[in-house]
Amino acid sequence: MSHPKPVLLLHVGPHKTGSTAIQTFCEQNREGLTRAGFWYPKAGNVGGQHLLLPASYFQHHHCLPKDLLNGNPEQILATIEAETPRGLIPLLSSEVFWELHTDLPDAFESVLALLDQRYRVHFVMVDRQEDERVWSLIKHFTRHGCAINPAVLFTAIVKADPLFCARLSKLGYPLIRVPYDAIDCVSRFLMMLSSQLNPWQVARRLWLAALLRRCRKYCSRHRVNVAPKESWASAFILEFSRRLEAKNNLPYQDDPEIQAFFQEVLIIGDQLPLVHCLPDDKTMFQRIKHANGSPACLLTPMELRAWKSICNHPVTQFAAQKAGCSDKLRAVSLPTDHLQPDLVG
Repeated sequence: MSHPKPVLLLHVGPHKTGSTAIQTFCEQNREGLTRAGFWYPKAGNVGGQHLLLPASYFQHHHCLPKDLLNGNPEQILATIEAETPRGLIPLLSSEVFWELHTDLPDAFESVLALLDQRYRVHFVMVDRQEDERVWSLIKHFTRHGCAINPAVLFTAIVKADPLFCARLSKLGYPLIRVPYDAIDCVSRFLMMLSSQLNPWQVARRLWLAALLRRCRKYCSRHRVNVAPKESWASAFILEFSRRLEAKNNLPYQDDPEIQAFFQEVLIIGDQLPLVHCLPDDKTMFQRIKHANGSPACLLTPMELRAWKSICNHPVTQFAAQKAGCSDKLRAVSLPTDHLQPDLVG
C-alpha cells in the first residue's frame, strides 16, 4: 500500500499583502512552527523568503542579484526535502513565485511539476483589495528608483491581475485564500495554518494558539509602514519616475542611486520652497485611478511649477550629486512636449 505524498503549502504572495511580515515572523519563530506541525525551511531561503527555487527559472530580474538566478531547481528542492523533518508540513513563501506565475507561466508550471513529484501542493494567497494593493505596489516601485509611468502600469496591473488569479485557480491545485489585514496580517495567516491540522492533533493546535498570542504582541510592536510620511512624497516621486521613464527609456529595474536621492529629498524636504504645494497621497491615488492608463502628467500646471522648483533648488541638486544621479535629475527637469500636463486642469 503506497503512502500518500505529504502536503506542501506554497505561499505565493502576491506583493504588498503583508508577505514580508509573514516571512519575518515565520523565520523568527521556526521552533514554534515546528512544534505546531509546520516546517519553514532554511534551504532555498534568502532574507527570510524561499526565493531561490523560483529565481532559478529567471535569466534576468529587476531587483534580484544575478548570482541568485539560473540555479538548479532540482538540487534546491532536494535540499529542502532532505532538511524537512518527517511528519511536518513544509511551508514555502516567496512573492517571486507569483512573479514567475505572471511573467513566465510555463516555468511556473515546471516548478509545480517538480514539486508534484514529492508533495501535494496547496497554494496560499493573501487577498487584498486590488486597487489599494496595486497603488502600494506602484509606490514601492517608484521609491526604489524604477523608471515607470505610474498611471499606465497601475491600469495594466489592475486589468491583468484578475486574469492571473483565474489562471492560478485553473491549474487545479487547492487554493487557500487568506483575508488581508493591514494591522495584523500574520495572525490571519496562522489561523489558516490551523485549518491544515487534524482535530486530534491537540498538542499542535495548542502550540499554534501560543504562536497566535505571540504574533499579536509581535505585530503591535513591529508593524512598520515603510512608505514616506511626508504628504507630498508620492507626488514628487511619481512625477520623477514618470518623466524618467519617458525621457530615457531606462530598463525597468531598481536604481539604488535614485533611491538614495529620494531618501535625501525626504530629509531636506521641509527646507524646499513650494514643496507643500504638491498634492497629498490620497489625491494622487484618486488621480492615478481616474487617469485610466493615460501617460499624461498627474499634476496641475501650478503643481508642476512647484515640482520643477524643487528639482532646480540648489539643495536638491546637491542631494542628487551626493547620490550620484545628477544626470538623471537634469534629464527629468528638461521640458519635453509629451510631458506637459494635459490630464489634470
